[in-house]
Amino acid sequence: MSRNYQLIRAIFVAGCILNIILTFIPMYVVEAPGLFGLFKVKRSIFDGIQLAFNIGGSEGFFYGFLYVLIFAAYIIFAVLAIVYQKRWVFIAGASVAAFTLLLEFLSSDVEGVEAILLPKLLWYIATIAMLSGYFVKPPISTTERSF
Repeated sequence: MSRNYQLIRAIFVAGCILNIILTFIPMYVVEAPGLFGLFKVKRSIFDGIQLAFNIGGSEGFFYGFLYVLIFAAYIIFAVLAIVYQKRWVFIAGASVAAFTLLLEFLSSDVEGVEAILLPKLLWYIATIAMLSGYFVKPPISTTERSF
């Protein structure tokens, strides 16, 4: 297999895995009411998913379900990129990354929620690394399945 293919594939898989890990790392600081006024709490994307389901209603359920589907897609594409190695896997994974990036840019800011710089920067890097899937061109015969 070509070196270029192996490098871009490794970048794509690393982006998938980093996105999976960053789901559980606190990325936001949220102002929450307490006994003595407002205090700041660090929350992860996973906490946001739980909150969306707990709020209920059709909008909360929609956003919670959407982020669960995106998280599942990251896992599926990481495994498929390692095992299956077909071009459609990388293009579909890059399309999911482009959708989440677009969703991030088009969503409005929530009052009282601030992003923590390093995890948010890592999230952008991981998502952009997944966009490298658009440039993966596997060799004609992919009989080798090693990473």
